[in-house]
Amino acid sequence: MDEDLEQDEYAMDTEDTPPTHRPSILIEFQGHVLRLLLYRETSSVFADTFELYTNAYERTLLVRDFYGKETALFTVTSGTDDDKERACKGLAGVLEGADPDRRKRVLASMKEALTFIYQDILTELVHTKDGSRVIREFLARGSAKDRKQILKVLKPHVECMCIDNNAQLVLFTALDVIDDIKLVIKTLIPEMTSPAQTLTDNIRAKTSKKTSEVREAEVRVRASEALIKWVKDKCALLLQETAASLVVTEIMLFAEGDKTGAIKTLLRAAWV
Repeated sequence: MDEDLEQDEYAMDTEDTPPTHRPSILIEFQGHVLRLLLYRETSSVFADTFELYTNAYERTLLVRDFYGKETALFTVTSGTDDDKERACKGLAGVLEGADPDRRKRVLASMKEALTFIYQDILTELVHTKDGSRVIREFLARGSAKDRKQILKVLKPHVECMCIDNNAQLVLFTALDVIDDIKLVIKTLIPEMTSPAQTLTDNIRAKTSKKTSEVREAEVRVRASEALIKWVKDKCALLLQETAASLVVTEIMLFAEGDKTGAIKTLLRAAWV
């Protein structure tokens, strides 16, 4: 597939393509799926094609690129009913009957492909509903190394994330699940607090004709629950850092909501 066509938002438009021609287009996609997902124009066309113009069997053929070149080269797809049934099982069908070494190679290839795509489009994913949910799952279930890598990629984009509803949830999740408080303070807190005036101006520009007091009260109310929970869950670690202790103080003084649980946890930590 020509690289110029990959980046042309019209060259791959399948919406107006006659249905009889679509199978031949899907064949052209195979072997190029990972590259297609790296470009904004082609990724949107590919997503529409995948969701709207393919059946279950054809979708499994397209995602086969994630399983590595060995799978693409040596998995025969004859189109029989048995073949389609096995293909529709997805990864389980690819691994069916494979020896342990091949299973390891397939899984390693899939991990490499997903990591490759994930690192390239991470900063765009956080701004979408489904992408934000995926990143939050990675933060919640990933290893300390995974979380550190995610924050490293997101750090230059935190300011933009602060004013986006979907991306904000990723920031709240990071504050909630990451135990490495030093990493959080070093990576997120400065990026969230330094551009405070800019963020405030942006928020004011987008809101209705409300007074500053009303706007600030609304923002405080919306943020309070998550911040109080953060103090309750992480206070023992937060109190070990001077900067974090100051943040805790501000939250306990100005956040709105039930602080009983946070207060009890702070008292227990103080007696340790």
